[in-house]
Amino acid sequence: MAKERYPSVEANGHEGAERIANMYRPGGEYYKPGMTVTIEHGEIPQWGSAIPTSSTFGKTEKGYTIVVDDHRPAYKSIFE
Repeated sequence: MAKERYPSVEANGHEGAERIANMYRPGGEYYKPGMTVTIEHGEIPQWGSAIPTSSTFGKTEKGYTIVVDDHRPAYKSIFE
């Protein structure tokens, strides 16, 4: 898994970001020993902003990023 990032919009508030983070903390359904979970406040991509024909292409908005790190190396494909 290495580092995974989960966005949460500003409208959900810090409580919404905490709710997602708690799933990866001790006692949460996705918790594994050794994981660290942090919450960063800043800019996140808007929904659909990666689609070139979208009206939100390339746009960002205020929100939270939940970073889950299990401190393992990132996955490497055997075909590379």
